[in-house]
Amino acid sequence: MNLLLNKPKRFSPGKPRAFQLIVSLLLGLALAAVSGTPAALAHSSLLRADPPISSVIAPDKLPTRITLWFNEQPDLTYSRLQVAGPDGLMAGDGKLQLDPADPNALFLPLVKDLPEGVYNVSWKVISLVDRHLTEGKFSFGIGPAGSSTQLGLVKGAGLVSARPGSDATNLSIWSVVSRWLNYLAMALLVGCSIFALLIWFPFSIDLKSEERFEGKVLAEVREKGWQHLGRLAALSLGLLLVGWLFGLGYQFSIEAGISPLDPLNFGTGAFAYLLKTSFGNIWLVRLGFILAAGFIYLFCVRLSNKNALKYSAITGSTPDSQTNFAIQQKRFLWWGALAGSGIFILLTTSLNSHAASNPAVSIFFAVTIDWLHLAAVSIWLGGVASLVLILAAVLAAAKPGSGNRTKLITTVLGPFSKLILSSVIALIVTGLVASMREIDSLTTLLTTWYGQALLIKVGLFVFTLFLGAGAFLVIQPRLAGFAWTGSAVRKGPGSPAAGRLIFQFRQIIVIESILLVVVLVSVGVLTSLAPPRNTPVTTAQSGPSGAPGPAVSPETETDLELSGTAGDYRLDMIISPAEVGPNNFMLYVLDNRSGQPVADFKTARLQYSSDGGTLINFDLENATSIAPGFYQGVNELLTKGGKWQMKVILQKPGVSDVEYTFEFEVKG
Repeated sequence: MNLLLNKPKRFSPGKPRAFQLIVSLLLGLALAAVSGTPAALAHSSLLRADPPISSVIAPDKLPTRITLWFNEQPDLTYSRLQVAGPDGLMAGDGKLQLDPADPNALFLPLVKDLPEGVYNVSWKVISLVDRHLTEGKFSFGIGPAGSSTQLGLVKGAGLVSARPGSDATNLSIWSVVSRWLNYLAMALLVGCSIFALLIWFPFSIDLKSEERFEGKVLAEVREKGWQHLGRLAALSLGLLLVGWLFGLGYQFSIEAGISPLDPLNFGTGAFAYLLKTSFGNIWLVRLGFILAAGFIYLFCVRLSNKNALKYSAITGSTPDSQTNFAIQQKRFLWWGALAGSGIFILLTTSLNSHAASNPAVSIFFAVTIDWLHLAAVSIWLGGVASLVLILAAVLAAAKPGSGNRTKLITTVLGPFSKLILSSVIALIVTGLVASMREIDSLTTLLTTWYGQALLIKVGLFVFTLFLGAGAFLVIQPRLAGFAWTGSAVRKGPGSPAAGRLIFQFRQIIVIESILLVVVLVSVGVLTSLAPPRNTPVTTAQSGPSGAPGPAVSPETETDLELSGTAGDYRLDMIISPAEVGPNNFMLYVLDNRSGQPVADFKTARLQYSSDGGTLINFDLENATSIAPGFYQGVNELLTKGGKWQMKVILQKPGVSDVEYTFEFEVKG
């Protein structure tokens, strides 16, 4: 039975066209993965509220409860909602509940006859599926309509929190380490078991290899290779157990609001969490697959090794072809079972991912793509790590100068390079499909934590891809040329030139494996972040489709809202009532990346004119002590209807001015 390719083909090192075509294709796909189509929502992001965000409601029209709608179902057990009114009054009356008519909505009954004033709402929810935490704050007011000062303060609080700003809510060292550890362990287990099945098993039974190499050397290389793969599998299983405990401890601590460093707070709570939440159920199944993999490993490694050693001890020689095939066949079966366990462990990760909570596409399709993506990166990383250990086995067993090193390495690299190329292509294609759900524009890519983390990941990936491509498309063909040449002195497999190539190849592969581990760190960061939302929070000035919200009084329906970006800052301007005569100008300055208010500008100046007329200067009052990032002022300088231009100039000592020009129209 010969499952390995016959004598490797001699590749000419002077053929750059294949290298250019393959690398160009892979890089093109990799870069395409950061351009996109509309993104899908991820995590339980707030969509709208009743009373609406930033609204001012008359006491007789106040609803009996506050309701929050999210883009996906929150877990009621670990969600919180609090409403604080004037003088610290707690406005909630009863327990937080899921809306029976809409599982994506939470509501909290309100106390009757609430006094007038500004009410601050704070919420924290855990997504039922991907278990990510989201939280934020907003405000609404109770009182007579038309009070511009009160309306401005309510809007200020509401607009700031309507983008609860940071997509880095879940980002912490605990989250990154937990995810990285589990990704690394899965990749090593799946990668080394697939390497054993598709590369090392065919090599171990290849009859032509027995004709090319000295029997003792070949047998030693084969056995040392299996031993190294077994050690890598054992390491991965140990990391999986540690990662399982770490992941459970981190997730439970986040949802229960306790420190991950305090194991005394866990107690029976963690056990109940495993039984009563979807994450816990999947995590228990994951533990079952890890334990099953550990059981399989004992047979996978120890039983087959014992058979080979027993044969050698009895006969004093290496096994013949028939006996060797019987031993390797048992190995194939057990390593196949180990690979199957690893693949299902990958699935448990996908079932707790963003893909499983994506309402925009088929969950089956999204989870499958995520699963294939994890499998592809596992084959790449785990395969390269396995190759590093196999190279060590070859170098230890084969004497330098004999030519066996070059021939053995070249024989293994032929099928291995095809396996890695297939996994990289699958990785890029599935990554491209997945990214289409997350990034909707170049601005989103460059200005959000998630987009910047994605850029870093792609950059590391491209660099690692270049490095690996150089090894397999430049050095490997040259090694093949040395391996099968007739000359044995200067250009043969035992020549110093061939030895230098092996050394260079080994160095590159070791660096590639380290870089892939670093890439997994960036994946840990990326999966800790909330992908940018493509649907804005509905405020009192806009309904779900951009129509006026139901809670806005007639006196405020003409308010004009303007928004723009200047460098690292987002400027939101409200002009009320945006008519000829007295107007209230309210400016909110936000950090464009985090969405949080920026309150350290000393001066906010307006310069505006109508149709190229006289330039008018007006300084807004710094009201950040009342509402962070809030600047306001009232004047009567909008003297006629028509088109106006207004430049906002933000100033603080020692820093260049921040400028942005709004264009708007005033009714006559």
